[in-house]
Amino acid sequence: MKLSILLMLFAIPCSAGDFSEWWHRTPGKNEISNQQFNDQPGILVTCQKENASTVRYLKKWYFYKKHIVGMLAPNQPNQYFIINEQTCQVDTFNSREDFNHTLNKKELIPHIWTRWYDSNWGFFFNGPGNGATFDFFFFRGTWLFFPIVLWSMVMLIKNISKRNSILFLSLAIVSFTIIRIVLDIYPQSL
Repeated sequence: MKLSILLMLFAIPCSAGDFSEWWHRTPGKNEISNQQFNDQPGILVTCQKENASTVRYLKKWYFYKKHIVGMLAPNQPNQYFIINEQTCQVDTFNSREDFNHTLNKKELIPHIWTRWYDSNWGFFFNGPGNGATFDFFFFRGTWLFFPIVLWSMVMLIKNISKRNSILFLSLAIVSFTIIRIVLDIYPQSL
C-alpha cells in the first residue's frame, strides 16, 4: 500500500503521463497522436510532407475520401476543420454553415456510415506508444473476455449440447476478432 502511494506521488515528476500517449498512421499516411504540448494534453495531426502544418486540439474527427474532417476543441479560434491528406492543405471554419457548405461542395459527407473518433480507434492494432499498450492490457483486453464469459453462461443456461455451444462460441469469437481487425485496419467512413 505504501509503495502504491509513493508511486502515485512520483507519477507526474517521473513522466508517467507517457501512458496516455499514442499515435497512428492515418489512411493518408500522415500521423495522428495524443501528446502533451504547452502542458496541455491534446490530439494532433501532423502531415508527413516537409513544411507541412500541424493541426492541434482535435475534439472529434472522421476519415473520408483522403481527408480528415472534424471539430476542434471549444477553446480554439476556429471550431471545424478539413485536412486534405495528400496536399496537407488545412481549411478551418468558424461557422457551422460555412463548414457544411464546404463539405457538401467537396462531397465529404459519408453516405452509409460515419465513423467518428475522439481518441485512439484501434482495438487490436492500436498503434505504437506506451499508452496504446497500457490501454489494451489494462482496459480493452480485459473487456474482451466479458462477452466470452457471458456467452458461455447463456449456453449453459439454455442447455444446448456442449459440443454445439463450444462450436458456436468459437465461431462468435473468430467472427468478432476478424470484424474488429478489419475495423482497426480500415478506419474510414463509407
